Amino acid sequence: GAFRKVYLAVAEGAMQKDGMWHRIEFPIGTDPKNRLKMRADFGGKEAYTEYQVLCGGEEYSLVRLTLKTGRTHQIRVHMGYIGHPLPGDFLYNPDYRYISRQPLHSYGLEFIHPLTGEPLSFTAPLPKDMAALVKES
Repeated sequence: GAFRKVYLAVAEGAMQKDGMWHRIEFPIGTDPKNRLKMRADFGGKEAYTEYQVLCGGEEYSLVRLTLKTGRTHQIRVHMGYIGHPLPGDFLYNPDYRYISRQPLHSYGLEFIHPLTGEPLSFTAPLPKDMAALVKES
């Protein structure tokens, strides 16, 4: 589409930096045990997430993500589904050893100007607490 949001997230585990965009395609529905939580669920609504590994560390990796659907908690659920949950996530992965909040950042916005047709792009730098998790060691 003409409007795209780009997110950055720190995920647990070593992920291979290969320059490719990967697609997570799995439905998401409400967790029947906890109505606040969502889960990967065949009976849920279709959900598509695309991600690219920017930096693959040993303990944590930095990924760039874009959503093709806008399901509740989609990034958090999909990253957990592929075995790379976000640390510091009170609902899905309450591991606060290195960060006290979920390391998910709305990084960029890309869209076409409605009058001029010019492609526009805006970015916000990675917060320091997230950068500290994936800094080159």
